[in-house]
Amino acid sequence: MTQEQALQLFEQTGALLKGHFILRSGLHSREFFQCALALQEMPIVEKLGAGLADQLKDLGARTRSEERRVGKECEVVCRSRWSPSQ
Repeated sequence: MTQEQALQLFEQTGALLKGHFILRSGLHSREFFQCALALQEMPIVEKLGAGLADQLKDLGARTRSEERRVGKECEVVCRSRWSPSQ
């Protein structure tokens, strides 16, 4: 997903607000992302999540379910190699 596609999703859902905003930091902005508006619609959540996952996949991050699977595989290997059954 490109930046333009993500912006289009925020605009379609009304989550990209335009005007004059004073942020908590005291800085001023002409645009504000009201993420909660975009994330109310599951198809939008799925598109944004898939786009984010696609951007991050090259970092080699693992999900918790992958960590559990790898952890169990390591445990099996460790038990078979170093079990005191001899």
